[in-house]
Order: sequence, then structure tokens, then C-alpha cells
Amino acid sequence: MKTEKETIKESSINSNEQLDFSHQIDDTLTRSKPSHPTITKRDSQNQEKDWDIEHAFFSGYLSDKEIPKEILLHEASFLKKWTIHKQNPGSYSCVGYAVTDVVYWHLKEKEAEENRNLNKDKPLQRLSARFNWMAAKEMDDFTDRPTTFIEQEGSSLKAGLDVARKYGSVEDNLLPTDSNALFQGTARHFYAHAATNIINSYFNLLISKTQFFETEEERNMVQLLIWKKWLAENGPILVRIQVNSIFDKAEKSPLKNNRNNSNQKDIDYHAALLVGYTDKELIIRNSWGTDWGEKGYAHLDESYALDIIDEAYGITVKSPRVKVGYNPDAQAEERGIMDIIRTIIRKMSH
Repeated sequence: MKTEKETIKESSINSNEQLDFSHQIDDTLTRSKPSHPTITKRDSQNQEKDWDIEHAFFSGYLSDKEIPKEILLHEASFLKKWTIHKQNPGSYSCVGYAVTDVVYWHLKEKEAEENRNLNKDKPLQRLSARFNWMAAKEMDDFTDRPTTFIEQEGSSLKAGLDVARKYGSVEDNLLPTDSNALFQGTARHFYAHAATNIINSYFNLLISKTQFFETEEERNMVQLLIWKKWLAENGPILVRIQVNSIFDKAEKSPLKNNRNNSNQKDIDYHAALLVGYTDKELIIRNSWGTDWGEKGYAHLDESYALDIIDEAYGITVKSPRVKVGYNPDAQAEERGIMDIIRTIIRKMSH
């Protein structure tokens, strides 16, 4: 039988142990958070079933027209101000931020056209990155355990795109990104509104690894051409990148590989947007705040971009700018997409 004094002493010891253990957990969580928000490696599933570059040509979203020498989509006049909203440190929500960013750009462009045509004045507000991120985690193919409520769990680009395509997007005041507040209405109310911001489709803009090229130089040239054509003819490109210290620090512009870092192992994976290009450089928009890079943007050396980008998707919200799709001759299907692209390259070089 323990005395009252012994019981009080034991209780005090247990309380101290629990307090120390709690502090240990807090310290461990703090140390485990990356310096910048990223995602775990969640590959987009079933990419072989995606609509790809060939389908983009045949549907009219890509043409055989020449492209401008530079494109700066983040400076489009209809945006007025495209605010970079910073992810919380340690959050793996970059898919949500990147998907809603690319959707926002397209909806703002469409909105500007409708405002001109119909004399409307109903500006689109910030979209909820939290909705896309959490919905993607709930609906994706990674179902071994629930992770919707886990801060350091991400999802894949395609999962985020499928949410935007099937369900749409909502404004941030409906489901705030920087809050734990829940939507107080019904699911039908929520998704009826989300459907007003829906996207039509998306295309995989990464050249298939099985596609034959005579040289690696040719493969890279074609890949860069495809990205630039999509940027010029459609809009931003959602990309997954392999983050290393060069990208993490973004100290010099353009970002490029060097002897010390060329063999460095990747730190993590991250979702971002390609928003333009200049001579020999691609421009990326990030969600790490305006203190990263050049106020949230960075120029990537083309060879560096080719090294770090391992997924790339373009989205559509309206009919193609090219009213009639690429019109192949009778042998086009037998020739395949590479002959079509080579024809375009020859035309552009003259």
C-alpha cells in the first residue's frame, strides 16, 4: 500500500516524464521539417493512358506555327497582380498550390475575354490550395493508409489535376488555405460551386521514354520545343521537379548545373509552374514566397530544366486557339508524331 506522499511523488515523476517526452516529440517534428515545403515522391499513375503530345497536335491545342522569341505569362495584363502565396514550412501541399495556380491563370484569361465580350465585372479571387491538396490525397491511388490530415504527406500531379477536372476549384474564402476551418454548408452546395471553376482536360507534355531518337540532343531539342509551344499557344505548364541545393538556394540566375552539384543526389520532389521562356532559359514560378529566387520566380538554364523536370502537364479550360487541329496526310498516323515534329522544326528553321 503506497502512502499519499509516495503517490504524489510518483505522479510528479510521470508528469515530468510525459512533459519531457512531449518536448522530444516537438523537437523531432521540428528537426524533420525540410527547409522548404516539398512533396514525397508520388509518381503520377498510369501515364501511359494520358492524352499526350500527339493528341495535343491532333486536337488543335498545338500547331505548326512559329513561336515567339520569348514568352512571359506571369506578366500578362489580365492578371494585374498574380500574388505568390507562400506554403507553410514543412507542408507537403505544393501540388495544391501549383494546380490552383495554373487553374487560376487560365480562368483569369477566360474571365478577361468574357469581361470584354459581355461587359462583366466579376473578378475571380484566390483559389483554395488546401481544397485541391486534401482532396487529391483523399482521391489518389495511394490508399495504403489515410493521410488527408497529415501535414507532411503529399500527392501526385495527376491526382491534383483530376480533382480540378472532375470536381473543379473553390475560392479561398470558401475553404481558407491558411486556416483549419471547415465548410459549413452541404457537399452539394460545395461541389455545385466548385464545378463553376472546372477544367476541360490535361495533356502529358513529357516525351515518352520509349520514343526513339537518333541522339539525346535531338530528344532535348524536341522536348524544349514542345514546352515552349505549349507556353506560347496555351499557358503555364504544371511540372514536378527534382529539388537539389541549386534550386533550393536559387542564389544565381539562371540556375544551372555545375561541377560540384552535377552528381548530387536529389533532396526531394516539388510541384511548380513553367510560366515562360527567354533565349536558352525557362522561367519557373514557385510557392516558397517572394524571398526565394527573383521575387518567387527563377530562370532555369535549359539543360538544368531538362535534368530536374520529370513530369509536365498542360491544362485546358476552353476550345483550342487553333480552330482546326493539325491536318495530317494519309500517312501521318504511320509516320507518327516524330515526323510531324521534325516537319515543324524544319518549317520553323526557315
